[in-house]
Amino acid sequence: MIDVVIDTSIYRADPKREKAAFRILTKLATNGFVRVHIPHVVEREFSTQQLTSLESTLAEARKFISSARKRVSEPLIQEVNGIEKLIEAFRANAEAEVASSLSKWAKDINAEIHATQPHHGELVLNAYFSGDAPFSQPKERKDFPDAFIYESIQDLAKLKGSVHVVSADENLRNACSKIKGVTAYDALEEFLKSEPCIDAAHHLEHLEKLNQFRVNIGSYASAFLKHVNQLLLDYLPYKQFEDPHFKSDDNSGAVEMMNESEDIELDESKIEILGVDTLLVPFSCRLGALVYYSIFAADYWAMADNESLGISVHYNENSSDHYLEANEDVTLEINGVFSVSFEFDVGEAINDPETDFASYLEDADVTLEDVKSIQVVEE
Repeated sequence: MIDVVIDTSIYRADPKREKAAFRILTKLATNGFVRVHIPHVVEREFSTQQLTSLESTLAEARKFISSARKRVSEPLIQEVNGIEKLIEAFRANAEAEVASSLSKWAKDINAEIHATQPHHGELVLNAYFSGDAPFSQPKERKDFPDAFIYESIQDLAKLKGSVHVVSADENLRNACSKIKGVTAYDALEEFLKSEPCIDAAHHLEHLEKLNQFRVNIGSYASAFLKHVNQLLLDYLPYKQFEDPHFKSDDNSGAVEMMNESEDIELDESKIEILGVDTLLVPFSCRLGALVYYSIFAADYWAMADNESLGISVHYNENSSDHYLEANEDVTLEINGVFSVSFEFDVGEAINDPETDFASYLEDADVTLEDVKSIQVVEE
């Protein structure tokens, strides 16, 4: 996880956060690669600046209303009054949106807003009188907001060990760069070009490809069949399991031989993404198998013909006067989970998930993660 603090100056340059740098940052943060930290002072400073700018725009609109009233006839004044009401209604909605814009975005990307701490006040006041960082000189009042941001960054650096700071304010940026564990940048684009962000972007690229396969996985069920058959061929022979179908003392039998499954169902609603290159896929399939178990001789001889029809019994070294060794051809339903880990190449786009999937599956690592149940299907 990359921890980053973005100064008010960066938000102010793109207040709607719609340019490329903020779009990429939003994507990285939403997917858990970057955690954005917002000192409360930054949130308040940004909101206040945006409200001031909005008020300036609304003041121009009010000037228009006032000027128009002086120049039009009574019938048109009624229209001007209607425009004034629309502007006032807009003002209330716009102020509410602007005031909450940054906090709403923070919630959407799982950012953390950090409250000003009680100990910050004394530290800022001492720095104000001494001219210590981030004050440019003693008693420089314009640096007060930056001083509280600076203290929040110091706390975060101690907590996280490594923090990135983006600020267009040279004085604040230089002060933060001297904090242990802090790397500072003058623009969001420069932060996104850093090695940790490039690595995160590559992982995000892989994750987006993986998600394409996850969404379209229903189209690939048949492609997984040969892999699952091989996995079950390694797993099932001599595997013991319980089923009421078997008339053994503990209702347990063991697979002796098996046929390949001819069909497989993937539980698409429960597929999970693990890391950035692996899918965990719940599946079920049916296959024919020869199962062996010990049956109480009296129970076997008491069976009706239709019950014992598929069972063959014999004596071997495990037999006794009371038990027979039995073999039975049954149909088994297997429910389990397999994983598929892909090898993705950086910068290689997936143009057609269904077509490209086969080539990616050739190099993928498919593993049987769990067999949750083995059941006899009663015909």
